Amino acid sequence: SNLLIIKDYGSADWTHSVCYARRLPGCVPSLVSPLVPLRLNCANVIMENARLHLTLFSLYVLYFVSSSAYAILAPFFPKEAQRMGTTGFERGLVFSIYSLVSFVASPLFGSKVHLLGRRSLLLFGGVLQGLPICLFGFVTLLEDPAWFLYVSLFLRVIQGVGAAAAGTATFALVAASFPERMTSIFGMLETVGGMGMMVGPPLGGFLYELGGFKLPFIVLGGLLLVTIPVLAWLLPPEQQWEEEHEKPSLRDVLKCVEIQILLGCIFLSTTAIGFLDPTLADELDPFGLSPGLIGLMFMVSTLTYALASPCMGTLSEKTGANPVIFAGLIITGVSFLILGPYWIFSFIPHNLWTMAIGLMALGVGAAMILVPAMPQMMFEAAHLGHGASDIISGIINGCFSLGEIVGPMVGSSLGEALGFSPGATFFGFTLLVYAVVVMIYRSCSPDTPLEDDNAPILPTVLSTTDTEQHINDTGEINSRSFEMTPKSLRKALLEPNGMEEPLLQR
Repeated sequence: SNLLIIKDYGSADWTHSVCYARRLPGCVPSLVSPLVPLRLNCANVIMENARLHLTLFSLYVLYFVSSSAYAILAPFFPKEAQRMGTTGFERGLVFSIYSLVSFVASPLFGSKVHLLGRRSLLLFGGVLQGLPICLFGFVTLLEDPAWFLYVSLFLRVIQGVGAAAAGTATFALVAASFPERMTSIFGMLETVGGMGMMVGPPLGGFLYELGGFKLPFIVLGGLLLVTIPVLAWLLPPEQQWEEEHEKPSLRDVLKCVEIQILLGCIFLSTTAIGFLDPTLADELDPFGLSPGLIGLMFMVSTLTYALASPCMGTLSEKTGANPVIFAGLIITGVSFLILGPYWIFSFIPHNLWTMAIGLMALGVGAAMILVPAMPQMMFEAAHLGHGASDIISGIINGCFSLGEIVGPMVGSSLGEALGFSPGATFFGFTLLVYAVVVMIYRSCSPDTPLEDDNAPILPTVLSTTDTEQHINDTGEINSRSFEMTPKSLRKALLEPNGMEEPLLQR
């Protein structure tokens, strides 16, 4: 019972498809034999590619709405919560508990993806986000301040759980469905997320003025819920054969030193983004800017990050992830030296233009770290077996949330203890020191190139204990143990080698 498996890794055409054969126990006799030419139904290929692109678009919409919903509270909720009689600490808790719950829940969901399924987890998370967002619009009907606070916290907790589930499932789906385009798609996801973070506050303020407290939450929550049935129709069912493979544990993944280093990069970059939230407005006060212009200054780094993310995905695919991440750490560290030049760097002028340059450098540096680091972590964990990418998805999502929690705390603490300029300089040096540590580790422990022509592909799919099938140059299938590499794959599929036409064409 030989089964010939054709798997398309998200490429726009079939010339990048991976074709291999395995002996699967319990399979019916194969309909594809050495005597039967391999024929592909072009209509089915076109329909499947269209379905993949529609799925990607739906994931982008879900990610955009989720990011907008996270930021929508900023313009009007503090005023409404103060009117309801809450304290400043309680209002801050409503904002921060979302990220705290997401930080805790994301790794747990990542370790259970193989039980829940990526598709089910994404749909479940979308519903858990959409319903609390819609219900949050009615919390002002509660006249008791205590009930107002408790219900607001409860709904934000549920929303955080939903965000953890949906974010983890989104990363896992991209890693499983588009491994060859993973970096560029992650770059687009970060662009969409950054745009959502930018659009959320002004959109929330506009809808609040238009229809009161309820309208922003009903609009965004309803849009998110409408996306769920579309995804339910587009997403294919889970592949049953994946459950046969042994899954690594969360501890196995976290023991990998390369993953620990990349997690440090992600944590520092997300912390750097949140560092300025409580401190930048006070630093801009001496320039006499209006609140609107201060808001535009806050958008500089976010907009730069959103625009740079797709470019960094393409760049890391061409040059490799590690050089881009190292350069991103350097640029992010230098951006803080520009934002808060201490007496050591007194030659850097401290004016509005240098602040804008520092914010743009921060956005570019964060994109250079985050976009390639996410797929690189999944590549580093590939040797742990099938399912490691699911766990990595949860860890990444949790690390993002941890940075959102720690960043403002670090920024406000250093600003209060040292002042903005010394605090920013100290944090910038921290990033530069970490970049040196990463460079030393990489130089002492060079990586085996993941895209080398002689490196085995699909190590988690082609089990060494199974009897593998090799497609030779004449189109016959030899039963022997082998490792399929990109070089041998191109030779077998795309080069004639004495035949009238390449095997893939046949």
